[in-house]
Amino acid sequence: MTTTLNLDALDAFAALDSAGQTGKPLLLDIETVHEDPDQPRRTFDQAALAELTESVRQSGVKSPVSVKSHPSIVGHYMLNFGARRLRASKAAGLTTIPAFVDEAHTDFEQVVENLQRDGLTPMEMALFIQAKVNGGMKKGAVATKLGISNAAVSKYLVLVDGPTEIETLYSTGKCQSPDTLYEVAGLLSKWPDQTRTWLSSQGEVTRTSVDTFKRRVSTPSTTMTPAAPPIESENPKLVKDKPAHAADAIPEPDQNTCLDQTPITQPVLHVLVGGRQGVLVLNARPSKALHVVIQWEATSDREEVSAAKVQIERLADARE
Repeated sequence: MTTTLNLDALDAFAALDSAGQTGKPLLLDIETVHEDPDQPRRTFDQAALAELTESVRQSGVKSPVSVKSHPSIVGHYMLNFGARRLRASKAAGLTTIPAFVDEAHTDFEQVVENLQRDGLTPMEMALFIQAKVNGGMKKGAVATKLGISNAAVSKYLVLVDGPTEIETLYSTGKCQSPDTLYEVAGLLSKWPDQTRTWLSSQGEVTRTSVDTFKRRVSTPSTTMTPAAPPIESENPKLVKDKPAHAADAIPEPDQNTCLDQTPITQPVLHVLVGGRQGVLVLNARPSKALHVVIQWEATSDREEVSAAKVQIERLADARE
């Protein structure tokens, strides 16, 4: 009996070695490249994907995807990152796709790559962080690997570990900012009844509306004192000049009073642009004059906008 050995896998290893020597990407059979079922990205903007498909159809894939050997299919590969480009290539009818092989790529690097290229939704980030924490990692370690603050990790986790009202706000689209939802979770913890009543009357929940409600609910109610009857006086002018209901007068707050004198070491400027919440990217230089770069809170995407359209909401510290 003659036994035939399948040596197809050796061709793949030879191709890998050749790519390593030349520094050029491999041109892989597109049917041998598979998406990672555990990738952090769960949703894809179909309109953006359609645009990318047309671009790939016209010009091909300009930026190679990253792959590693498939864990269970010999001669096949699993994506490290590049799911949008792979899907667009298949939709455009391509039979091959350029790729670099990186066997050491980790799922943390996959998340960071998605954040830098296409942006993950807050919920995708929250689910990834939750999986890592549930797997035994400390929040601080997760934050370090993702290059974000410990506070940011806590804010993402409130989307999946917080009160049911938080999930409802996010899923209905009333609020998708982790910063704002974290504040709402704090209000629900401290003033549950008042906060639920307030939320039931709200449409879109923004940082401004949350701050306004927080100031109102945290200020002790003032007991109104009935006005005293007029005091008889030998000098009628004293009575005439005394304002009516003087005891009821509530002093206006001093707008120049700063409640927190702690220096801000990592400034973050929260802004509104056409009703959308974002932060001003202070270290990114815009390509157009009189424009600034905004990172949207709901998607983490970055966009250049006219500075004239930007409304400043508040200045905060990234450590908060």
